[in-house]
This record gives sequence, C-alpha cells and structure tokens, in this order.
Amino acid sequence: MVRKIIAFGIICFFCGGILSYAQEKEINIAVVKSLEIEPYNIALKGFKDEISKLGLKNVKYSEFLLESQSQKIDKAKIILDIKSGTSSAIVTFGSGATTFAKDNLKDKPVVFSMVLNPVASGFVSSMEANPGSNLAGSSMDIPIRKQFEVLKSISGIKRIVVIYSPKETESIVKQAKPIAEGLGLGFEAIPVNNEKEVMSSIAKLIPKQDVLWALSDSTVYTPQTIQFIILETLRNGVPFMGVAPTFVKAGALIALSCDYEGVGRQSAEIVAKIINGAKPSDIPISVPNKFDISVNASTAKRINIVLPESILKEASNIY
Repeated sequence: MVRKIIAFGIICFFCGGILSYAQEKEINIAVVKSLEIEPYNIALKGFKDEISKLGLKNVKYSEFLLESQSQKIDKAKIILDIKSGTSSAIVTFGSGATTFAKDNLKDKPVVFSMVLNPVASGFVSSMEANPGSNLAGSSMDIPIRKQFEVLKSISGIKRIVVIYSPKETESIVKQAKPIAEGLGLGFEAIPVNNEKEVMSSIAKLIPKQDVLWALSDSTVYTPQTIQFIILETLRNGVPFMGVAPTFVKAGALIALSCDYEGVGRQSAEIVAKIINGAKPSDIPISVPNKFDISVNASTAKRINIVLPESILKEASNIY
C-alpha cells in the first residue's frame, strides 16, 4: 500500500512539472500591420489586452510593418523572419497585411483583424467554416440586419438603395435584399462600373422615401464621388448612410462603425482558440459585437429628417 502511495506521489510530481512547463511555455505571435495608423494601434492594444485577460502567459510579440513613409520595408525579409520563427499564429491588421499573409504565409495560422468584406475581398469563401484555409479572423462589417433596423427606425424611410460594383460587392448586395424585404423595406441595387456611372445613378433616387446605403466599395466611393454623392443627397433631401464617421462629418446623415478595440479583442479570442488546438478553417469569421453610431444633426435638419431619440441617445458622435 505504501509503495502505491509513493508511486502515485511520484507520478503527480512529474505530471505537475509537465503541466507547469506547458503553462509557462513561450507563446510567439507575429503581428503584421498594413500601415502605422491609429485605428490599427487601437485594435492591437485591444488584442494584447484580451490575450492577457484570457490568461495566456509568457506571450512574446514580433511586430512587422508593411508600408512606411520614413523607411524602406524589406518584405522578403519579413517573410523569412516569420517562416523561420516559432510563431503560434500570425495576426494581421488591415487588408494589405492580410493579402500579404494569405499569399506568402500559407503554412501557419493567420488571424486577420480590421478587414472589411472578407468574403468579397477573397480572404475567405464563407463567414462560417472555410475547409482547407489557414485563415480566420474578425471582420469590421456591422451586420446588415442591424444597419437596416436602424434605418427602419427613422420615420419616412421606405426604400433602401445601394450603388455597387458587381466585381466587388455583389455577394453583399445579394445578402442584403432579403433582409430589407423581411423588415418591410423596399430594396433597389444599382450596378455601376466606373465613376461616370456612379454620378448618373444618383438621379434614380427618390427624395425622402429613399435612403442611400453605402458599402465599402472602391469603385463607387472614391474621393471625387464621395464629395459628389454627399452634395447631391443633401441637395435632393436624400438620407445617406455612410460607412464611417468621416462620411457623417462630411455631411452624410448617419453611419454605424465598429469599435476598433473590440475588433482587436475578438481577434484575440480566435487566436486563443487556435493556441488551444482549434483549426482556423473551423472557426467562423466574427462580426463586431460592439459598434458606434455617428449622426449629423445639421444634415438631419437640412433634409427635414427627425432622428429617433433612441438613436440620439446611443450616438457616440453627433456633428
């Protein structure tokens, strides 16, 4: 009996040592940022805070920047450094960094953050599981239903109109139509191929009964067309839902935007799952669980729109 107790004690001693070693084993995470900009830094801070909150210890970060105005970036060296390292995961911030990792780092798990339209961008084929892919991540896209629910709460809006490029955002438009109709709203999608067609499409909007809903679409929304669209919607009394607070500050009526820190935290949760054995291909793409509302009170007054008190109370930015 005494021998059994001693043997059990020896086993416990060694098992305890193994567990302790496993917990203290260094975790290496490679961070790749497209640019050195504040939104990415906010998201990265959220990521690191959440990693710590989740109880992952002895985490070491290697940070890489893809574009810089002050220094020449050797991308080949970045690839070599990451491939030759012992990273448990690669975390990307921005579409440029995600494209870079997708094309060059196929043998390690990649978790993207601060990316819009990951399916339309070609990073993943589905917002659910992606068999065979080494990518997972957190999207910046506010759920379409949430956007349309906010629009429906504004009195007088009967139809949602979207101007889009079939090459970039057709898949999103196809998702949006049944959601709008399910909420009792009309829906019209106007395809365009260039800036000239964007300009002419504005004439198809019906003042006050429509709302123009913006997608993150580089064909439709260029510096020139954004200015034109905002001026035309103001002149014709058409509410315009932009994709970011900058649209609202420039004159759009409203925008829903993600919380950068929150997106970073959601990416950290995905990395933790991968470190604990999950495959990126089995992890659904996350969407923001926290978002900000921006409204332009001056625009609302100018186009005779009364914003619900519920929206004004929740608004993070009122211009």
